[in-house]
Amino acid sequence: MKKATILCLNVFLIGNIATSCKSSKPATVAPEPVVVAPAPVETLAPATPAPEVIDVAGINARVNEMLNKNAITFEIDKDVLSQESQAKIDATIPVVSQFPNVQVTINGYCDESGSVELNNELSRRRAESVKKYLVSKGLKAENFQTVGLGFSNPVAPNTTPENRAKNRRAVFSVSLTEEVIREVKTKGFL
Repeated sequence: MKKATILCLNVFLIGNIATSCKSSKPATVAPEPVVVAPAPVETLAPATPAPEVIDVAGINARVNEMLNKNAITFEIDKDVLSQESQAKIDATIPVVSQFPNVQVTINGYCDESGSVELNNELSRRRAESVKKYLVSKGLKAENFQTVGLGFSNPVAPNTTPENRAKNRRAVFSVSLTEEVIREVKTKGFL
């Protein structure tokens, strides 16, 4: 029995060797699947939008135009506000109120009648009367500066009574910074 077991074992071994020798191709082994981890994703901070470009000069021009839409005019040799001029100033209060920390200049003007000294003083008093009226309406006096410019910068030639009446006036002037404009825009103004 021993011989028969050895013989069977030899036959088995020889058969396997012969089978592997007959094969000209190497045995193929299925490749093991490769598991690739996903590349780490960089998390970026949310992009902050570029700051809005502010047209400072254009906005200042628009604000000054709104403030001076209706001319505040005066009678000859007077610095007293008419009811019509008071109504025109009242219309500017909502605009001026949007800029509580901004200096507003009130320029007073005259026509060319009279001396330079007289007109400089009268134009200053005209600007002061506008400021006094605004303060009486609850606005802060320190937010207004007054300047008397006499008969400089006429809006019309001083050749007719109608044109001279146009030059007897008070005009607002404001110069807003970019910072003020941004602040006002966040509050919904402008």
